[in-house]
Formats: sequence, C-alpha cells, structure tokens
Amino acid sequence: MDTDSALQPYTQYEYKVQAFNSQGMTASVWTQVTTKEAPPQDVPVPLVKTVTETTIKVKLLSPTRPNGNIILFKIYLNGIMVKNSSVVEVTLGEDSALRAATNYRLKVAACTAAGCTYSQSVGVTTKARRPSGLSPPVITNVTTTSVDVSWLPPTEPNGNITQYELSVREACPHPYADDNDDVTMPCTEGQYVNRARGKNVLHVHITGLTPYSKYEFQLLVSNTAGQLESPVTTSSVTLPTGRVVRYFMDRYQHPESLKLKSTFNFQRQALPQIKCHLHIIICTGYQIAQQLEWYYTLCVLMRNGKVSRNMTATEMVCLLAF
Repeated sequence: MDTDSALQPYTQYEYKVQAFNSQGMTASVWTQVTTKEAPPQDVPVPLVKTVTETTIKVKLLSPTRPNGNIILFKIYLNGIMVKNSSVVEVTLGEDSALRAATNYRLKVAACTAAGCTYSQSVGVTTKARRPSGLSPPVITNVTTTSVDVSWLPPTEPNGNITQYELSVREACPHPYADDNDDVTMPCTEGQYVNRARGKNVLHVHITGLTPYSKYEFQLLVSNTAGQLESPVTTSSVTLPTGRVVRYFMDRYQHPESLKLKSTFNFQRQALPQIKCHLHIIICTGYQIAQQLEWYYTLCVLMRNGKVSRNMTATEMVCLLAF
C-alpha cells in the first residue's frame, strides 16, 4: 500500500513493479490508479454580479482543489441554506423575494461525493426602495386651537428613513354643515401646509388652529429611494370656544355689510353683550338699525355636533365666547 503523504485526492497515478535478482531485472506493465474523492479545498466566495431590491445574482466559482467531481453547490444566506444548485449562475430571491435594503451574509458550500466544504462569507446589501405600510396619523388631545399628532414608522421602511413630513389643511365641509344638514355652508379647502419635518419625528403638537374647524392631516415618509404618502388622510375638528348656537335673525337687509366683518356684538335685554365669531349660512334676512342693537331669536342648540331640526333660510351661526 502506498501511504505517501504527497498523494492527492482524486488524482490518477501509474504504478509498475520491478523485480531484481542476481541475473537481472524485470518489470510489470504500468497500471493506472485513481485515488478516491475527498471534500473540496479552497472554495472561493461567490462572485456577486447584480443586486436589486429583492434579488441577488451570483456566480459560483469552482474550488481551487476540487478533490473530485463537483456535483452540487449549497448557497446560504445568513446561515440558512436557501438553494441547491448544479449550475454556476444563480439568482437568489426569485422564489421568495428578499427584503429591500437588508444586509445578507452570503456563502457557498461546494460538494463532491465525499462531502462538502464551505467558503468564507461575504456581505451583500440589497438596494433600497420606497417605504411601504404607512398608517395614517393619529389625532389626540384636541383643543380649540391645537391638536397632538402622532404616527408609527412604516412596517416596511425598505431603507434608512430620511424624513417624515406632516402637512395640514383646513378642510370641507365646515363642521356646521354635515351630510344630514339641508343648509349649505360656504367652505373653501385650504392648501396643505407643512407643519412638521424631521428624520426621527414621530409626534408633533400643532397650534394656531381656528376653533371649531375641520382639518385634514397628511403624512409623507421618505427614504433614499423615494417617498410614500399615507393612503388615507386623517381629519379632525377642533373644539368650539363655547356653546355652539344657531341663530335666527328676525330682520336683515344688507348681508354684504355682515360679510365684511369677522366678529359682532349681539345684545339682548336679559343678556350681557356677547362677542362671537360669525359664520353666515344664508344671508337672506333683514336688518333693523336701532341704536346699533341687533335683535335676534335663539333658534336651536347643537347636540353632539348634530342639528336638532332643519334650518330655515335665514339662520346663521356663531361661537359664543363664554
């Protein structure tokens, strides 16, 4: 038996026997012998060819010393075998998409009939893509002129979040005129105005809002690959400054003069002077000018934001300041 340490696995050798005596020498013919296979040696790391948001394409390189026929490559991501392959170019993530903007440790095992040998691992990061899974912002602590707005990070950031942006606008319909109200309230939707911006901002306290007004809040999140808006805007109504009352004006002749003012002093004999923010629904009544006093009749109180009866054509609204 030849036990020479210089013998290599899966290598062909030729042997012959020579015999000597006093009369001379004779030799056998050459005989070919191939050593058995062994696990490969010096397995190279996979060669990364292309990377997308959800796939990694690699080329599998043959071991420097295969020590047999390479019958299989086993590919591992983060220590978990994800694919067996007998071909040298493989795309990972075709069967089950990889996560965007995620670092993976990639290695390969080359196998002969005698066993497998692992390569060293190499780090590969998939590309970023737009975030996904963004929930609408949540409104809390509503007052007459402020709200607290908070939100959660997207469930799939798909990269490093670079910025959150919260925009606010005054919205329609006006809270005085809901869907069940036969009175139309003039209302113009405002433009979205950015009220918060930052990389790590998940909460903001917004002030300077108008009492008893409807607002819409829109959230935008960005990473290095793009932006995502919350699929649904969140709306909220600020609280009134006092009791919400609908008034009936007995007589009112000049509606344009009323539109030019934002506040009025209403007087009644049994009540002190009341200053209110006036919002006209339909100006078709009449005015009596008598010592600059305004005469009105209390018409209906709001209950839980709903009108307790249908409105007449000459009703208007104010927020009492007490």
